[in-house]
Amino acid sequence: PDGNEFSPQDEGDDATDSDANITTGQSDAIVLESGEENETIDAGVYELASLGDYVWEDTNGNGINDEPASAGIDGVTVNLLDEDGNVIATTTTMNGGFYEFTDLVPGTYSVQFELLDDYTFTTPGATGSDETNDSDADPANNGETEQVTLVSGQNYPDLDAGIQRVPEFELDKEFVSAVANADGTYDVTYTIDVVNTGGIGQYTLTDTPLFDQDVTINSGAFTGADAGALNVTGATTLVTDRMIAADATESYTLVFNVTLDLEPGSTDGGDNVFTECEGGSEEGVTGTPFTGLNNRADLDTDGDGTPDNSDDDCGDLPLFDLALSKDITSAGPYIQGSTVTYNVTVTNEGDIDASNVEVTDDAEVGLVFQSITPQAGVTSTGNGNFTVADLPVGTSVIVEMTFEVSATFQGTSLNNAAEITEDGPFDDVDSDPTRGPETDEDGDGSGDDDDEDNVDIPVEQVYDLELSKAVTSAGPYQQGSTVEYTLTITNDGSLNAAGIEVTDTPQEGLTFVSSDADGVAVTEVSPTVYTIAALAQGETQTIVLTYTIDATFQGTSLNNAAEITEDDGDDVDSDPTTGPETDEDGDGSGDDDDEDNVDIPVEQIYDLELSKAVTSAGPYQQGSTVEYTLTITNDGSLDAANIAVMDTPQEGLTFVSSDADGVAVTEVSPTVYTIAALAQGETQTIVLTYTIDATFQGTSLNNAAEITEDDGDDVDSDPTTGPETDEDGDGNGDDDDEDNVDIPVEQVYDLELSKAVTSAGPYQQGSTVEYTLTITNDGSLNAAGIEVTDTPQEGLTFVSSDADGVAVTEVSPTVYTIAALAQGETQTIVLTYTIDATFQGTSLNNAAEITEDDGDDVDSDPTTGPETDEDGDGSGDDDDEDNVDIPVE
Repeated sequence: PDGNEFSPQDEGDDATDSDANITTGQSDAIVLESGEENETIDAGVYELASLGDYVWEDTNGNGINDEPASAGIDGVTVNLLDEDGNVIATTTTMNGGFYEFTDLVPGTYSVQFELLDDYTFTTPGATGSDETNDSDADPANNGETEQVTLVSGQNYPDLDAGIQRVPEFELDKEFVSAVANADGTYDVTYTIDVVNTGGIGQYTLTDTPLFDQDVTINSGAFTGADAGALNVTGATTLVTDRMIAADATESYTLVFNVTLDLEPGSTDGGDNVFTECEGGSEEGVTGTPFTGLNNRADLDTDGDGTPDNSDDDCGDLPLFDLALSKDITSAGPYIQGSTVTYNVTVTNEGDIDASNVEVTDDAEVGLVFQSITPQAGVTSTGNGNFTVADLPVGTSVIVEMTFEVSATFQGTSLNNAAEITEDGPFDDVDSDPTRGPETDEDGDGSGDDDDEDNVDIPVEQVYDLELSKAVTSAGPYQQGSTVEYTLTITNDGSLNAAGIEVTDTPQEGLTFVSSDADGVAVTEVSPTVYTIAALAQGETQTIVLTYTIDATFQGTSLNNAAEITEDDGDDVDSDPTTGPETDEDGDGSGDDDDEDNVDIPVEQIYDLELSKAVTSAGPYQQGSTVEYTLTITNDGSLDAANIAVMDTPQEGLTFVSSDADGVAVTEVSPTVYTIAALAQGETQTIVLTYTIDATFQGTSLNNAAEITEDDGDDVDSDPTTGPETDEDGDGNGDDDDEDNVDIPVEQVYDLELSKAVTSAGPYQQGSTVEYTLTITNDGSLNAAGIEVTDTPQEGLTFVSSDADGVAVTEVSPTVYTIAALAQGETQTIVLTYTIDATFQGTSLNNAAEITEDDGDDVDSDPTTGPETDEDGDGSGDDDDEDNVDIPVE
């Protein structure tokens, strides 16, 4: 029949199934055997059924379709599921959210709603709903409804689905302001907007202030969609599981009252440095916690306790920031007594006006405050300190002050610091007026923060010690004299000195006696080293040293040098580590002002004396040995060396020997001797031995000796001149470097004359008689100018002589002269006579006599004849006369 359909073929067993083909209505072919009955060929028919209904947006999320007709949603896919959950048909909602499955075979069905993107199913079977207005889609079963069984011809129009858009939350956190209060606190305002651009939802909103840790929250409150107090520590949950309508916005305003505490030692956990915001202005969490006024809002939209949306923002406090700088405005260079002018500039670099700002100036000792230049709004409180009444944001005040460098300041630089020591009521963002430069207030690693500044001026100081040395005793000076020296050490510089060491360097020959070091101002470390504990600028310290000149000192002057050999500074024009060999001050001379030396003349006498003595015993005669002792004495104060002594024996003395040993005395030649050295006061002897020449004719012999060379300038003699020169001015040329002695030489003048007949007799008238006169020099002295007189008896007539006119000269037949007759020599004169032819006697006498000579004959006298006994022997016939007789037949 119309409106019916065949049931499915062959479902079940033959007794209950439908055998009609659903298209043709014809069963399968049946073979019946004979007599067989088959009563199972059936045909089932049914009326088609339908189901469907509506998909709407549940904007209020109550699970009940109490929405306007406009809430229907087209385009939602709806799947028809068979009893086994298989999708057997699909349709979409249209015409305002409706769907329908028609021509359904009666049976068990369910439908599954496929959610549109960003939608969720509302609560199925909500309280207060019924089958006509509830939602049948089970969110837990993927939007599938419970199964319904349709019977033939049934229409089921109540399989509905309420869906709601997924809440789409946006969270916006905004910093609004930070306002400074008169009490030193700040009101910090934030807004939070929770924006739902989706369906109805719920949220939990938490606010977490992540302020710089130097910011302390005193109190807080929020208003708006809800209201309440804000925690002063940690996070505050503003609302929990709060419902929000679709497409709704809920706003909150949060106000915190805070204090910025930058004081060292505070317990807020901060670092006493306000760190400005780092990020936070972009959407989401982009800021750095604990910088500035970072504040984070967290939105939990699914109730799992974990934020699903977060946003932060950050603002900075209006900061109180005063800066101070100090500058030198005067021109150097600076020395003791200089005027120094400083400008102190106080600037409000912050965001808050300042008032009653106190500045303390801390000048290093050595800077003496003079004045502050007056100006409106600045009050001098003494010693460079001042207050500034008002200092608006962005303005500066410059205060000029004048100091003077102390006349006794000892350093090489002077620091002047200034610091803001009082401000408020806010804490300065990067400094602390209660702390000085020893504290790093802004965390930059340096204690020199911007509320304090200091400047150094170089002070040109001169470290200059001078030493002078003077002889303060009266001369003249000689060996053994006492000499007093006064060392004057003066601090010519501007710096005090200490630890001064003075070294006295006396020349060898000076022996230390004493000093006036008192052990307090001056300490005698040793006889040559003294220390001065301290010597202030401009002060002078003297050290008196006493020496004696060594008894054996040989020089003609003595130097005593002194030098500053150690100090505690850097002397401007000298160096204690170098001596006079170094030009320390660049003046071309090594004698710098930290060293001095003085010479004293030492009166020395170079005085060699020579004396000569005969140290052998006389009497002396030809052939005698004579010993002389030369005594050379150093009567002076100076040692002598290289002394040459010349002995000058008179001719007639023949050198035999000396006692020169070749060490102390060297015999250069028999007459020259050298003495290597002769110390003051010493004596050296030289013993010389001579013999008197056998032919010496004099009655005395002189032997002179003289110092002919030395190494000094003898005070009263000159080795280059002899006794002919009066060297010591005493009117006598015989000075003490020369001496001579005479020895008497016993000489005998003794001429003897003998006469002999040297012809042969007998003699008679007319005979020739030859006489030989023999004149002999029996003495030690040569004789000359001898006259011999022959006196023949009458009856003898002179015939001739053998006088040659040279050795013997015939003056007349009876007178003859002998020019010279050396000692021991003999001269003969042969005279020939004839006996007169008329001579009547029986004998003839012929006498001869030395009648003249040039000496004083020891035993005769040429001026007397035989009548005089000249030799005292009782006979007048002395040896200078003789006569002979010849018989005459």
